[in-house]
Amino acid sequence: MKKLLALLLVCVLVFSLTGCDKLDYGKAVDLFNRGKYDAAIDAFYELGDYEDSKALFTLSHYWAAIQRMEAGKYSEALPRFLKLGDYEDSAQRATECRYQIAVAEFEAGNFHDARNDFEDVAGYKQANEYLRQINWQAMYDAIAAHPIEVEQNGKTFSIYPVHDGETTPKLVFSVERSENKAQQYSDFLTITLTRDRLSADFICGNDFAMNFLDGTIGSSQSGFGQININICTPDTPLVLETFEKTVADNLGQTTTYTDPADNLMGEMMAENMYDLMSALPQLLQDAGIEITLPDIGFSALA
Repeated sequence: MKKLLALLLVCVLVFSLTGCDKLDYGKAVDLFNRGKYDAAIDAFYELGDYEDSKALFTLSHYWAAIQRMEAGKYSEALPRFLKLGDYEDSAQRATECRYQIAVAEFEAGNFHDARNDFEDVAGYKQANEYLRQINWQAMYDAIAAHPIEVEQNGKTFSIYPVHDGETTPKLVFSVERSENKAQQYSDFLTITLTRDRLSADFICGNDFAMNFLDGTIGSSQSGFGQININICTPDTPLVLETFEKTVADNLGQTTTYTDPADNLMGEMMAENMYDLMSALPQLLQDAGIEITLPDIGFSALA
């Protein structure tokens, strides 16, 4: 009789516990279905091996991470996805969280941390473009502290920043040459680069004058255009968008042309482009600037 009573008590206890687990399981599933993932995590953890509680425990972690990600709480979602490893698409979502964290750091001007995070996801979405802009800003800051002006082989090379407080900061790379023999002659090429664009504005021009007893004759031409700095090499044609040429005779009469087809600066532009692109890497290195031209988008010379 005692053995029978003991057996009955065990059965009652087992059924009682099973009933509790079934009830708790139902509550955990309800929490999950209502999007209460953090509470569901705790509930499924307490259930241990009951039914598929372990699988739902992991799934709750996954959806809790997604919930934070969709709310823009990327810093909270990231460690959760990392902990999940290769579960579902957790690895890809972790990359997206890193990227969004880096974008926020960039927009806040925290370029140091943004650089590290973008380097972790290099090649993902626009990460490489953000890195280019960060490198541009680093070069801008270095040049702002120490503008560069050097004379080499009869030409003056200048690198300096422009920021008037109202417009986007710009970097200016220029080369100019002047001669004064039997005639006065000068020419220049200036490339202006803004941080957020892969195209750069360029301005070029030349002046020529010769003195006679009865006056001076000469000409002046200038042109403006844009160039994609990702394909910027000495052989890249500089296409003028606007152009103006003024010719003066020794009587002081002038004629003005505005058709880009009338310009005679082609060889001068190509020569100045080649000299500027050739000189820039060494000029930056001599100034102690570690950022290179490819880092900010310029193609390296072949």
